Amino acid sequence: MTPKPSTDGLTFTRVCYGQPVRIFMWEGAPWFEAEPFCTSMGLSIAALDVFNRTATDDDIALYPFDDEPVFAVSPIGAWKLVEANDPNRCAKFAAWAKREAAQLAPDAPLNDPRMFLTLQADGMLPEMPGKYTGRRSEWYALKESPEHQEAKQRARSVLRNMSLRMANPQHFSAPPVAAPSL
Repeated sequence: MTPKPSTDGLTFTRVCYGQPVRIFMWEGAPWFEAEPFCTSMGLSIAALDVFNRTATDDDIALYPFDDEPVFAVSPIGAWKLVEANDPNRCAKFAAWAKREAAQLAPDAPLNDPRMFLTLQADGMLPEMPGKYTGRRSEWYALKESPEHQEAKQRARSVLRNMSLRMANPQHFSAPPVAAPSL
């Protein structure tokens, strides 16, 4: 079996609601050039700077294969950028990014955090996506996943133990220590 050729460094240009946006293939996932993507949504570069401070490496990165390095957002980064700025007005841009990503990387694994919603490190759900972003079905699938159900059960048992301790502190206090005899 021959290995698939690397797609790193391939560049496409697609029109996002009237604005040309370059899409870079990098490590098997499409990344959208951040500045024109923001411009197509009517967001300033300052909004991108604010997003960059809180985003993870799976959301935004400095694309290294271009002549001059540029910031690029992953499909999930595009959704988070929309959610952080104007989820109602900009939902169609997140849906566009998801559709383009599905066309360019149809074989992406479902647990790829750059392409799909994933559970947080503690097994809990990410914030529920806004309407028309194309991410709600992923969120509902995560909600029903066994991993999330286990995490939710763990969280419940911790809360239950805490409430028992608060209601009956005498049962959970340390036994009295006998004074040493002289």
